[in-house]
Amino acid sequence: MSINTPNQALLPTILQILTATKHKMNIEFSNTTTQIHAIFLIFLFIISMVLAPWGTTYAADTAGKKWNPGHYYGIMTSRKNDPDYLARVYNELDETPTLRGLYIRYRWAELEPTKWDYDFTSIDQRLAELTAKGKRLIIAVETKSFDPEVVLVPDYVKTEKYDGGIFAYHSHGDSADEINGYNVKLWNNNVRYRLTKLAEALGEHYNAHPNFEAIGLLETAMGQPIEAIADYQVDKFYENLMNVNIAMSTHFPNTMTFQNLNFPHHIIESFVSQLREMGSALAVPDVRPGDPILGRDEPDRPKGIYTYYPTHSGIMPLMLQVEHNNYINTRRDGSGHEPTIPELLRFARHDLKTNYLVWARISSKYDEVLQVMNWDNQTRDAAGGLDQTCPTVYSLCINNDEATQN
Repeated sequence: MSINTPNQALLPTILQILTATKHKMNIEFSNTTTQIHAIFLIFLFIISMVLAPWGTTYAADTAGKKWNPGHYYGIMTSRKNDPDYLARVYNELDETPTLRGLYIRYRWAELEPTKWDYDFTSIDQRLAELTAKGKRLIIAVETKSFDPEVVLVPDYVKTEKYDGGIFAYHSHGDSADEINGYNVKLWNNNVRYRLTKLAEALGEHYNAHPNFEAIGLLETAMGQPIEAIADYQVDKFYENLMNVNIAMSTHFPNTMTFQNLNFPHHIIESFVSQLREMGSALAVPDVRPGDPILGRDEPDRPKGIYTYYPTHSGIMPLMLQVEHNNYINTRRDGSGHEPTIPELLRFARHDLKTNYLVWARISSKYDEVLQVMNWDNQTRDAAGGLDQTCPTVYSLCINNDEATQN
């Protein structure tokens, strides 16, 4: 296995964390034993990041989780390596303290160009740039494309051993012959295995980095396959998707992992339960106030994903993403209305009680987003008004401001 990456000098960043911890840590516990235990855990977390190389792995949750909830900026995937574009983005981050960092998507084919040859150069560069600014990075690994021209998986995955690796799909309501993108054939155990090895390589490289905030997977919706898929293949697809989540959680014991969960309805309850059990975050790739499908709560029918948010607040990490089309209409079918930025914020913060909120940067809306992010009530705390409660699935939350033990 090889990883193509420049060396990083992390000691200055760790020293900043040590200084911040010394001056900002505020731990209040009911007895001396609990206090000593918490301080010991914090000490282990800091020392481990100072002394250990990125390749070191940790026993699950031995020193808590990095926990820096708040607002993040979702940038264009196609321009994540464009210096001119990034210069504008970084300038906006500098002028908007409420934005805690970036959310960037990476395709499997980008991260593993050839078998066992992992190339994390782009992630390393963005992470170094963000670290220098005191910002953080969240990445999502793309195993589903929304453009048929996108190269989704490495060429070796397209071979017979992996059943061709990908399948074409169309979106609901579109022509059955129109290819909208591709998804991975996760019912093939060889595909699942290769994705778990990618998760392992990423975990060895980034789990210990204090500014690598979170990593997760795109939406659970498969799309409508152009060629029919058997029921057992669908079942195996979701079984193996959960196995990839387990692998990611295992190899990122000190970093938040997440699964974007939206459809189909019949898997949602089981997925939420399993994600909660392993300490992963619940994420949704849409913020749509009043959406009757995502918010479905009817007797004798599977509930929509939004109904799980308020009931899991304070229990497991919660993440939402304002995607491009969420700025346009509150309904998928266009029958709703164009929401305002404050409306999207209120829904995510007050109704769904999210901890992490990602704002897609689109040309027609980013000025409004930045304006709202700089309102006085958005700058009163590091989380920009979002819930900072350490979820009970974590034994210890570590952030820039304080360390909290459950």
